[in-house]
Amino acid sequence: MNPNIEKNFRYHPPTFGTSEAHAQIRAKAKELALLIDQLVPQDGAREKAVAQSFLESSMMWACAGIVRHSSSQGNEGQENSIPLTNHSSDQTPVSNS
Repeated sequence: MNPNIEKNFRYHPPTFGTSEAHAQIRAKAKELALLIDQLVPQDGAREKAVAQSFLESSMMWACAGIVRHSSSQGNEGQENSIPLTNHSSDQTPVSNS
């Protein structure tokens, strides 16, 4: 079993320690997205769309890097590593019938 595949394709819940970093990344990416929207003329619609798409991708990769490697920074088991939500794929759906 390849440990990188296991790590990259499992769910990484946001934690108190990583949620602020995510918010900062998203805020700066949004700031740049608004600047691109303002400065790139409508004649450059394709270029603007590509720039926005790559910016969105960059934001997502940065956030993935934060959550994938935050536990390797010695944060496991500390208060700032408490999951904010419970999205476990191991949960069985509850039937109301």
